[in-house]
Amino acid sequence: MNRFLLALALAGVSSPAWAQNQLKPVAAPNAKPPAPATPAPAGGFAAEVNGDKIPLDDLNRIVDSIKAGDPGLQTDSPTAQKALADIKGQMLDQLISTRLLAQEAKRKKIVVAPAKIDDALAKLKTNFKTDADFQNWLQADHKTVADVKRAITDELSIRELSTQLTADITISTDDVAAYYRAHPDVFKVPETVSARHIMLALNPNASPADKDAVKKRADNLLKQAKAKNANFAALAKANSDDTTSKDLGGDMGSFARGEMIQAIEDACFNANVKVGDIVGPVTTEFGLHIIRIDAKTPESTVPLKDVQNDPQLKALLLKQKVQARLDERIAKLRTDAKIQKYV
Repeated sequence: MNRFLLALALAGVSSPAWAQNQLKPVAAPNAKPPAPATPAPAGGFAAEVNGDKIPLDDLNRIVDSIKAGDPGLQTDSPTAQKALADIKGQMLDQLISTRLLAQEAKRKKIVVAPAKIDDALAKLKTNFKTDADFQNWLQADHKTVADVKRAITDELSIRELSTQLTADITISTDDVAAYYRAHPDVFKVPETVSARHIMLALNPNASPADKDAVKKRADNLLKQAKAKNANFAALAKANSDDTTSKDLGGDMGSFARGEMIQAIEDACFNANVKVGDIVGPVTTEFGLHIIRIDAKTPESTVPLKDVQNDPQLKALLLKQKVQARLDERIAKLRTDAKIQKYV
């Protein structure tokens, strides 16, 4: 029942453009090396946690779901098999952590109101068109409604436990400043160019005569564009074959490196090309391009004062602190627990 696995961090926090994919997950504290797996007893269990058994079927369903979503794991190659083995170990550790937290919630006498459980079950059922579809899902998963309610209860109780364990965590201006100093690349804004172009379509397989004709036309347009008081936008509207930008006077907008066709990027970001310059003809798979540079914005760094109170950055740092606190608690629970792995 992998849809009930706990995400051990605040959920739903999105990051601004300058922070996407930059915040790395917090590593769990060092724990005891894992003991070698013991042959599983009859009954098909993946592990026992303080006497609570984790069904092997639950683990296998999670791994199978991950495998189904990644073609690279669907081969018999040694690399794929090792990756699957690693994933299986990681998912089992997640199941064990979830079970430890559920047990801790029970020890702390955290009780979930029946109405909350019923509401969560009702929301789950909205994922199915009919009750028959829901029942078929249960049957395929070898679960009962009671099993689902227990999983919901565990998840909700763990969420409440997590809230209690991390309620005192706050993010200060010093925390933001420390992250800012430690991750300068996160706050860099790349160099950008704003440009217009006139594109003359040219099939790469065109005859030499056709290619020569288009080249002569491009050279002529280049001369017109470079003429004194030339109106590049008007030339683009009258001559460009790029239907996307033609009516915009050839405007390609603003772009950074890696966001434009390589040949056009190379021409626009050339250090010797200045604002107002006309360059070309530039050859791409689409044809020949005459390009005007409208603006160049150098690389910069977002000032600390501009992110000091950024709610999304604070949310990311809060998520990091919460995860670290939960990791510490899980490590302590693991140290004190009796855990036996069978796979």
